[in-house]
Amino acid sequence: MKQLSDSNTWNVQIVAAEGICSWIDDKGGPANLTFPDVFEIVDAYVFNTPPTGHTFIPTITQVMGIFDYKLGFTESGNTNTGCDY
Repeated sequence: MKQLSDSNTWNVQIVAAEGICSWIDDKGGPANLTFPDVFEIVDAYVFNTPPTGHTFIPTITQVMGIFDYKLGFTESGNTNTGCDY
């Protein structure tokens, strides 16, 4: 369980959305994502390596956003990826 340190600070990781949004744009937008695209992002997350041609490594939240887009849930996809479609 995460706890506050003696100095009452949290260690946080800030993840930029630009990488995942650029990847989605390269695929033709959320409506054009294919199942192989979804697997590409899952593999990038699991193996901690960027998708081909990109430099970001997706977070689990971004992966869930890709699933949301594939299932047609654009609003929750936007929330989870940080993109705006």
